[in-house]
Amino acid sequence: MARVLVLDDEEDACLLIKRMLEKTGHEVSLFTRARDALDWAANAKPALAIVEIGSQQASGIPIFNKLKACNDNMKLILTAGYLTSRITKKAKDLGADACLVKPIEMDKLEKIVDEVLET
Repeated sequence: MARVLVLDDEEDACLLIKRMLEKTGHEVSLFTRARDALDWAANAKPALAIVEIGSQQASGIPIFNKLKACNDNMKLILTAGYLTSRITKKAKDLGADACLVKPIEMDKLEKIVDEVLET
């Protein structure tokens, strides 16, 4: 299974995603501060990052470039309370592998994570 970074300024959202992914065997590290996530990613080289776009700490899409600099092979799933077609297009143009609207359903998260990690 994969090493996963989760960045969201809502700790409860992080914990929910962590519980979901650990049930399927992933090793999950949670962060509510972008700087902490970047420091960890530089050393840990996670296979996947799940980042909340609207995070006040992360500024979503800009943080993606910094995470990719830590590991070019890292996959990215962006989450948000809502997604417009413009945001989704920009995220995909920058290399996001998937975008999910919150609240995230367990089945959908599991399916998307599996698909993203297989590519």
